Amino acid sequence: MEWNKARCLWPDHHRLLAGTHVLLSRFFDFDRTCGGRCSSVWTALLRGSFNDMFGDNMPLIDMMMALVSMTLKNREGFDGNQHSDVYHKLYDYVEYCAGTANLSKELIRSGFWGASLDKLYLEEDHDMLSLKGIKLFITTLLASRFGALHWFGTCCSSFVVLCQSVSLRSAANSFLGDESRDFVCCGNCMSEVSALLFFLSLIVKCCPVLEQPMSSTMPLTPSWHAILMFFQCVRTPTYMGQYGGFSQKPLQIWHKPSTFEGLARSRPSFALQTLASRDHE
Repeated sequence: MEWNKARCLWPDHHRLLAGTHVLLSRFFDFDRTCGGRCSSVWTALLRGSFNDMFGDNMPLIDMMMALVSMTLKNREGFDGNQHSDVYHKLYDYVEYCAGTANLSKELIRSGFWGASLDKLYLEEDHDMLSLKGIKLFITTLLASRFGALHWFGTCCSSFVVLCQSVSLRSAANSFLGDESRDFVCCGNCMSEVSALLFFLSLIVKCCPVLEQPMSSTMPLTPSWHAILMFFQCVRTPTYMGQYGGFSQKPLQIWHKPSTFEGLARSRPSFALQTLASRDHE
């Protein structure tokens, strides 16, 4: 991996904050040309989950700037080099929808400090379909170092080709599928929350990664398409079986250029156990 602990250093915060408003304005202008789904969905998510802070009327760009400011204050106040108490350390990584958290276990063995979030651990607090869960997922991201790894193993079941005959995801409906079906609607909601987190990670200069099966259409949905296009993210193909998985399981990994291309692998001949995804996916 190109990402490493040495990159978890924070730059000039004032310079970062000064350019953030311009970057946000450019992105939301671009999002409007793509249909404006990020703007409309994220406004509702942030006003709902941070209603005590943002109320019902704060513009999206102002809410985003407030979250960036919170991140910078966290980095200024809790530099891990100044605090020995582990509860005052900033995160080197956050693994979202972590499942068995095998990725987190490997990072811990390598000396990294982070968090693993999944509904399997705390059904209410870690539920990314609830406003409480969304707030926790976001505030955890805001407690990350500059350059921290944010890995998204978002539930893929309604996006894969095996489910297409039921989910009805296609280019004709922007791969949002038949939203009258609960499982499709839930899949779309988890995708939107993950897209918001992925975007925030990029804005605060971290290293987000989206992991999906090769046949997943999640990266083709409007919000993901806008983000991946605007930031010129790249797709790296690989196989879970090359990392100890029970099956070959072809994967697509989306990330910033010149970061995780080294994860590319050819098709394995056998597999043993899972790494970062749930066994049943």
